[in-house]
Amino acid sequence: HGSLLEPVVNLLQSFHAEVQYQAMEFIKILMSKDWNDENTAAIIAQLLINCLKDSLNQDKTDIDDDDEEEEVEEDDHEDNNKLIDSLKGGPMPIFIQQAAICKCIRLLTNQRDRFLRLNIVHLLLCVMGNESYPESQRQASLTLHFFVEKYSSVYDVVFEALGEQLFDMFYRDPDGFYSEMNSIQADVCRSNRVNMSSD
Repeated sequence: HGSLLEPVVNLLQSFHAEVQYQAMEFIKILMSKDWNDENTAAIIAQLLINCLKDSLNQDKTDIDDDDEEEEVEEDDHEDNNKLIDSLKGGPMPIFIQQAAICKCIRLLTNQRDRFLRLNIVHLLLCVMGNESYPESQRQASLTLHFFVEKYSSVYDVVFEALGEQLFDMFYRDPDGFYSEMNSIQADVCRSNRVNMSSD
């Protein structure tokens, strides 16, 4: 069952907005009350959470890989290296998916409690600190703001995690928050210890 749903979630890696939109709409249908399949909803929610976790591990992996590549590259491959570097300038599919998942979770209004139990607050804060892809930061901030507005417990936890000054920046302008953060503040987001999960 999960193997059939995973390709749907993987469509969120698409560079094409229309493909992402259709994937989100399909996910919304599968997790809707009209579909009424608890097992399907649970599997999709876990897939979305797992993809977010994987994407958060990607940044460090890429840095390690880059270091290894530099050791084996020869001078006569300079042109190829320039091409590779230019391609690396664009967003990786996993970060595109990361941003899309944050947006998708915001749209799944009937699944808020489920995602809270899966510790989504911690993950959204981590994504807000992903300086490699600003759109991920933006979507995570907007989605977290949605939860903060809806749940007083989330408000309190996020306030404590960010501190008064950083929280005020976030709460005042979730759409532009990422552009105001410095590296230290981004690290505060990434290193948060929030745990709101429950069985």
